[in-house]
Amino acid sequence: APGAHRPMGHNSPPDTDTTMHLTGFDNCAYKYLKVILGDKTERRWYPYQPDLDGFLERIRDARRMAQWVVVAMHNQDWPGDEPPEHAVTMYHAMIDAGADILVGTGPHQDRKFVLSSAASQIASIELYDGETAIYTGNLDVSRDYLDVRDHARALVLLVKRGNTGEVYNICSGKVRTIRDLVQFLISLSKCPIEIRIDPALERAIDIPLLVGSPEKLMTLTGWKPMISLEDSLRDLYGEIKVRLAAEHTTQKAA
Repeated sequence: APGAHRPMGHNSPPDTDTTMHLTGFDNCAYKYLKVILGDKTERRWYPYQPDLDGFLERIRDARRMAQWVVVAMHNQDWPGDEPPEHAVTMYHAMIDAGADILVGTGPHQDRKFVLSSAASQIASIELYDGETAIYTGNLDVSRDYLDVRDHARALVLLVKRGNTGEVYNICSGKVRTIRDLVQFLISLSKCPIEIRIDPALERAIDIPLLVGSPEKLMTLTGWKPMISLEDSLRDLYGEIKVRLAAEHTTQKAA
């Protein structure tokens, strides 16, 4: 019936004008999906209002009791460079309710980025004996990488101890070439894998060295990185292997 609420995964005839509101708890409980079946299909994510209302009330409570309100939201991967519609709606509402800082959390990284792209290709070779080579852009550049969990700790310390209007670099102060990091990911697979440079993946302008100094941050807060880059890459690779295996299982079942 038009407007009926049906569980995620319900099979409905493709030739009806039914409007369905679907929800599920596999990703996050506050997302609803609206699908209008028929000649024209509208697919939109939007927040589940009862859940959002509950979040906003907790933020208002925190606003009455605290000097700073920091909200951490876990997000899944999303295609493209723009945040999804439901996230924008939620974030605006949370700021209006009194949130000072919104922090996105979770181990996921879009596979368009060099390390997650390399890890995805390597994991596919290890799991499914596919290609024997991975394809990347320019790897001979040096970057200052920091685990997102160390980054989050620095943000919390700056909220507590930072000086308004001051600029702080949240970074490791150490550089590694991307080639070294990709080779480390390959070593995790125990597979003989070749690296091939694809010109289509190279940037028109690629700065050879990017590094920051965390000295000011460390002096003020006592913060220092706690998670090694190798451990970060192990976590990234392990998480991607789990995701790939789940996607493969879903495709086989479809």
